Amino acid sequence: MKFPSYFATFCGFISFAGFASAQSPTDISFSGSTVSGAANVGSLAGSFTTTDPTAGDTFSYSFVEGSGDTHNGRFDIQSDQLFVDRDLSSFPSESFLTIRVRTTDASANFFEKEFSLHIVNDSDSDSLDDSWELTYFPDLTTVSGSDNSDSDTLDNLAEQAAGTDPTLTDTDTDGLDDNVETNTGAVSYTHLRAHET
Repeated sequence: MKFPSYFATFCGFISFAGFASAQSPTDISFSGSTVSGAANVGSLAGSFTTTDPTAGDTFSYSFVEGSGDTHNGRFDIQSDQLFVDRDLSSFPSESFLTIRVRTTDASANFFEKEFSLHIVNDSDSDSLDDSWELTYFPDLTTVSGSDNSDSDTLDNLAEQAAGTDPTLTDTDTDGLDDNVETNTGAVSYTHLRAHET
């Protein structure tokens, strides 16, 4: 009887390991590559999938010690999903967090892989700073930069630039809508001309 042999390969930022049998998992994929430094604890970072030659096989995922496990403790794995489990705001934008994950099939064969997650300020690529977005909305999927969330004719990009509240028509409650004064306390020339005619 030939027992499976253990192997390990290192390639750039990614390393992987497992039991080399014909039925073993051969790869792990992760749906995400970025995570917001402003992400709330419990935010979904992405999902894992396993490549395996056995049709219909089932898999469990877990963190494992080894190369790339530096930030395992910052995250939590539930089923096949990775969630933020700690405050990430102390990490500067453009830095990388690394985790090492093991997938194990129903026969206890496993495969390990290291993943790097890029810390960004705009993880959903909607041109809105994640910190600003999470100040006013429950998560990063609620609105986009082109949305007008308060019906004052300013889209969210304009609200962000002006420093106004995208959920209030009149941020400073002075009776003038944000699109009229953009939080400056002064009525715009265009607005005055419109009322003259």
